[in-house]
Amino acid sequence: MIGVKLMGGLGNQMFQYAIGRKMSLKNRTNLALDLTFYSNQTDDITPRHYELGCFKLKPKLITKEAPTRKGILKIISKQPFTNTYNEKHFHFDPTALDQPDGTVFNGYWQTDKYFSDIRKELLDDFTITTPLSIDDQKVFDDITNETSVSLHVRR
Repeated sequence: MIGVKLMGGLGNQMFQYAIGRKMSLKNRTNLALDLTFYSNQTDDITPRHYELGCFKLKPKLITKEAPTRKGILKIISKQPFTNTYNEKHFHFDPTALDQPDGTVFNGYWQTDKYFSDIRKELLDDFTITTPLSIDDQKVFDDITNETSVSLHVRR
């Protein structure tokens, strides 16, 4: 099993999921997402929540509610996680892709060089399955029926 420690908002979670998906396919094993970051947040960071639930993907989830982290890993995996791979820097590190089954990935992984070869699978996984609310559908219709521009400003 491959594990990924999720942290941050939607964009970060998508990158983190993508490396986990890549490595689970490469190692022909399952993927588990560690959500404990979201139950251990402090007041000095922007509150975040798990946001991948609206997509088609269905990984195993590890949460704080599990009896113990070690206990849940034994439940969902035939072998415990035996290796943690921490992202060393914010640019592509090819040694990350050499990690074996049983590895937990900890980092942001913000380059498609890690997973560009599984683009088709990721597009399928990131298909939204949650229906839009009436208000959201109106905004969607307004955007798609006009020439639209989007601007995202990070704080």
